[in-house]
Amino acid sequence: MNKNTETYRRWVAKNPNYRKEWFAKNPGKAREYYERHKAKHNEARQKRRAADPHNAERKRREYLSAKYGITLEQYAEMLLAQDGRCAGCKTVLLKRRHIDHCHTTGRVRGILCHHCNVALGHCRDDPAVLQSLIEYLKNTL
Repeated sequence: MNKNTETYRRWVAKNPNYRKEWFAKNPGKAREYYERHKAKHNEARQKRRAADPHNAERKRREYLSAKYGITLEQYAEMLLAQDGRCAGCKTVLLKRRHIDHCHTTGRVRGILCHHCNVALGHCRDDPAVLQSLIEYLKNTL
């Protein structure tokens, strides 16, 4: 490690509010820096993405595997089995697809639209609450 880097790290450790104070005294500096160097950063980002064109797919695979324990192929099969529609309201799923799963067991149940996913979440995945809401709607219409 560079001596200057080590010295700086020790100094920052003794002065933890330095960055916060500096930005408070110079409120537009970070934005100015970003604007001056935006093209360089965008070019670097494009080079990274071009170097690994399957990066997005790899990240999606890793996410599905880590969070839900399914593969991208299993996800595609689920979507095909649902005919590209929400498992709840049967509307065509264009964007904002949500994987519905049991929060207790972790078992994947299907793919939902945003609205159905939020509704289930607000009902705490409790069929009794949903049934109660159905009865309420029937009585108020």
